[in-house]
Amino acid sequence: MHLLTRREKEIFSMMLTSATPKEIAWNLKISYNTLDFHRKNVYRKLSVHSRAELFSKYRSVGQFGRI
Repeated sequence: MHLLTRREKEIFSMMLTSATPKEIAWNLKISYNTLDFHRKNVYRKLSVHSRAELFSKYRSVGQFGRI
């Protein structure tokens, strides 16, 4: 498994909350396009295709240690 960058980890953590993509981009002070770039990298590296799949796969605390 590829490790996530620091920024990807921030985005990954925020994606597991109820924050919308617009809120995530605003909180991190990045554009929506930049967020989308990082989001796609997170999905690719973690082998998921949606936010729902991300949440389903990584909601258990034990999974976070591998990222």
